[in-house]
Amino acid sequence: PKLPAAAKTENIWMYYGNPKAEKAEDAAGTYDVKQALVYHFENKDGPVRDQTAYGDNPSRDTAAFNPSALIGGGVHFGGSQAITIPATPSLQLTPADGWTFSAWVKIDAAQKDAYLMSREDGDNSLVMGIAGTDVYARLAKGKQGIQTPPGVSITPGAWHHLAMTAGQSGLIIYVDGAEAASVPVTLSDLGGEITVGAAGDGSHGFNGDLDELQIAGLVRSAD
Repeated sequence: PKLPAAAKTENIWMYYGNPKAEKAEDAAGTYDVKQALVYHFENKDGPVRDQTAYGDNPSRDTAAFNPSALIGGGVHFGGSQAITIPATPSLQLTPADGWTFSAWVKIDAAQKDAYLMSREDGDNSLVMGIAGTDVYARLAKGKQGIQTPPGVSITPGAWHHLAMTAGQSGLIIYVDGAEAASVPVTLSDLGGEITVGAAGDGSHGFNGDLDELQIAGLVRSAD
């Protein structure tokens, strides 16, 4: 675009092709302090690594590498694979700040109540799952559970961005950036291991692909 005559211009210079140049990248420094975990799944020859400064790496990962996911590499779950993430202070859910989980997800067929993410802390739990083609979120305290309304459907064979926030405004699901369902909840502190692709005991296995998984220790805005 044509700039106004008085506008100040700035240049960005790129240098490349020098094999002796020292790396100056700082991936962790690009995230704010509340971004607790980011998995790109880009490394086909090594373990999954958290890109934030917290280093919340998996303690167990049996998901299969998918070289042609949505954004480069991703992971595939065949119903019996899972990723386990240890409990850390940065991943703690607190009522004051809330919590956000998000990922790009693709299913090829309807699911049999599959858990994209589950977190269990004693008798308390938080789940984001898919039953058939419907996405839901559920917060349970003992035997009492609160779940988002049904009818939030995703299309098999297509990538969808799914996000869940738990905070003062309740439990909210976003599909492709738009709020799709919500339910009021009363939060309490929630820790414990996080399991991606199944429940903590290995049940409720997910069948499908996942890419760019993120967790934040606060409620991210709709934007």
